[in-house]
Amino acid sequence: MARGEMQHVELDEESAGVVAPRSPTTRRRRRWVAAAAGAALAVLAVQLVADARERAVVARLAEVPGVLAPVDESLPVAWRSDSVGDLIWYQIATHGAVVGPVVDADGSQRLVAHDLATGKVRWSTELYGPDPVRAEAEADLGASPPTCVTTDDAEDPDRVACLATDGFVRFRDSGAMQVPASATFVRVVDTADGRVVAQWPASGTTLAVVGDVAVLASYSDSYGAVILDARDLLTGEPRWTAQVAAPTEVVADRTTDWPPDVYRVADLLACTGFSGHPALIDADGQPVNPQLGDAADADVPGHFYVENATGRLVFSDWSNGSSYGTGATVLDGDRPRYTLPGTPYVPTVDDGSVNDLLLFSAWGAGPTDGVLLNGADAETGTRRWSSDLEVSTDNPAAMILRGRAFVTTREGLAAVDGRSGRTLWSLDAPEGRTFGSPMTDGRYVLVLSVGSDEGTASELHALDPGSGEQVWRRTLPSGVDFAYPIGDALLGIDVDGQGALREVVRLG
Repeated sequence: MARGEMQHVELDEESAGVVAPRSPTTRRRRRWVAAAAGAALAVLAVQLVADARERAVVARLAEVPGVLAPVDESLPVAWRSDSVGDLIWYQIATHGAVVGPVVDADGSQRLVAHDLATGKVRWSTELYGPDPVRAEAEADLGASPPTCVTTDDAEDPDRVACLATDGFVRFRDSGAMQVPASATFVRVVDTADGRVVAQWPASGTTLAVVGDVAVLASYSDSYGAVILDARDLLTGEPRWTAQVAAPTEVVADRTTDWPPDVYRVADLLACTGFSGHPALIDADGQPVNPQLGDAADADVPGHFYVENATGRLVFSDWSNGSSYGTGATVLDGDRPRYTLPGTPYVPTVDDGSVNDLLLFSAWGAGPTDGVLLNGADAETGTRRWSSDLEVSTDNPAAMILRGRAFVTTREGLAAVDGRSGRTLWSLDAPEGRTFGSPMTDGRYVLVLSVGSDEGTASELHALDPGSGEQVWRRTLPSGVDFAYPIGDALLGIDVDGQGALREVVRLG
């Protein structure tokens, strides 16, 4: 080809960079793919937002008292301890530890702190030395454990007061027998390090602490009264004394193997004999005489406690002879604010998602004559709603979480809307099993099912709080008979055929 002549080359459309027009089908397919991808991204974005919100909710719930640390569905055993003894009876969760009394094989009594994360002993403080009589009783059918109580109602109490004594109630085939004390004293222990901050000699069979006063109680020689001896918590110096009339049946018998019942409720002291309507006394020893209407009879049994939504004092009347009350009076000072016709529920967990809700159960009327769940305004007592949900009278347990109330029912477990009382879901316990009290780790509603047949292993069920669907179900590890919450830990216990505690484990 001569210089300057143009070469002619044939190019096809693709080589020339010219794209042939696509068919309508191809364009629709591309639009569909783009739309599908956009929809998938939108769904993913919604899911990411929902997951983020759920993580935020779970993180917030982790700060609520009574909410457990995450419980893994494989139920691993974090630690085992066979040295906790009677700690199971009086246990206090404080500063990441479980604190309670332990009785050794030689009858010695100690106050021990076990780290809830590792199970290791943080500290151990002697309460009473070797005691052959107690050791023999423990080796037989057992004995009442040492009494230890917190000195305040803080979430992490700083001190525990213990009644250190060689007196106790011995359990026997024929009943119980009081072993009288030859020596008794009070020890106040710092929960951070087990240091004894106060110790002084005392007399009495029961201990309670209200304010800066330790109150020791015992029956009079005639059993006609409960004698209260109040001492300065740290010095043991006398503050005041008082007497509370004992219930009629105790006076008639002139004896009882059980010590009088004395306990702190808010900033007051409640005292009963063996049973009966508790008398209220303030921290200065002055009687408080609340007007309780039908419950004013001193022989009417019942129990005082603090209502969690408002902090008010409540008296639950047990005159029907069971723990299912016939009425509850909510007090303002020493005067009734209102009375509810049934048994109030004190939730084990309350995240505050339903304002001032007081749950109670009462007999239904008409076609449904069982014990039904009700919701009342905790300030006024006005009934907000009444459900058709028949609840358990043997295990009246509840939990308020995410705007819902989770309660044990006659057949199993249920969730109701805390504002309307509408049943959102209900779940029957598996055949041959009964459900325990609801628990939560913030993610799931956790409930233990126990078989009615001896030897049937207990199981833990994890339920979706919104739908009630079972997310997982696991048999408790070998050697673990029951599980219960304390602090943020799920503890399991191993008991022998006589009901004696052999081992405690941390699950999760």
